[in-house]
Amino acid sequence: MPITVEILDFPSEQDREDLTKIYLDAPDWMLCDYETHHAISQVKQFVQSVIEQPLTHFIGARFNDRLVGAAVVEQLEHDWHIRSICVRKVTRRRGVGKRLHTEINRLAQQQHVNLIFEQAPKDL
Repeated sequence: MPITVEILDFPSEQDREDLTKIYLDAPDWMLCDYETHHAISQVKQFVQSVIEQPLTHFIGARFNDRLVGAAVVEQLEHDWHIRSICVRKVTRRRGVGKRLHTEINRLAQQQHVNLIFEQAPKDL
């Protein structure tokens, strides 16, 4: 599965729709600021809030011109924090999350910053 990974500084309307689909598939703990069983409006609000944060970016995994996975990365002076990695259910178990993590790690090394992966809750 040939996946390309890119920083989504200016996501297109199609990218925003794909990000919404990706995060609608997210586990409940990932969007803990929102109610469980995410409504589409809540996920759209989450996507927009990430886009509007100046030091936080989506890094997308693209297959056939569509986003199938994404990570939320907060870029600080000496550290990049991976806040989440999420892959659409229909694309899971195909290495998309691993590819995202590998590419984010490579980008962080190029920028000479530390990479910190926020942990999931222990009850998973």
